[in-house]
Amino acid sequence: MTKSGVTKLVKQLAPKLSVKHAKAADNATRAGGQTVRKIQWKASPSTTMQTIFSANGLTVVGSCDSSSNITVDATGPVADNGELRIQGDTATGGPFFKNYAGFNSASIVSPVSADGGHSEGSGQLVYATADGHVLTLDYGFDWGTVGNATYHNTFVGCTLYGSNRFRRPRRAGGSGRALRARAVPRVPSNGGYRDFHN
Repeated sequence: MTKSGVTKLVKQLAPKLSVKHAKAADNATRAGGQTVRKIQWKASPSTTMQTIFSANGLTVVGSCDSSSNITVDATGPVADNGELRIQGDTATGGPFFKNYAGFNSASIVSPVSADGGHSEGSGQLVYATADGHVLTLDYGFDWGTVGNATYHNTFVGCTLYGSNRFRRPRRAGGSGRALRARAVPRVPSNGGYRDFHN
């Protein structure tokens, strides 16, 4: 079949298909006006609290004690109250659900079911601000000790990984330009490793 024949067939079968838009959809950092980011936080034992992710007023922090007990906490915006829903499942504790209608900077909520234990599982966090911004985080979490390491027996410590989607807030004054979300750069800290793959 000739190139013009293929083009004609594509136009008949999918008249609204655009190669221009197909190429744009290939960009994994933007989808439907939202920013999409992968998260992989890996912390060695005895890692103190550090920021894993922060955007739209939501901050997620984590630590890993000397026995690889994982602690992950989420806090909300200072000025505006938000909504937070978390649901997930753990290997040993079963399903969990958390619902916070007045989520703010005084709130401390664990997305790993319970802090300070050998928790492993997965979950989804959905967060919305009072002014309508929405962030979704799909994630897994795990721990590993010597003789029982994670990542196919290669890592000792605590880890949280997944992807998040959020719409960046607009600048005040109606300029329409989006603000940048604060992201934690790839920086070793206290023996831990955190990385935002774009």
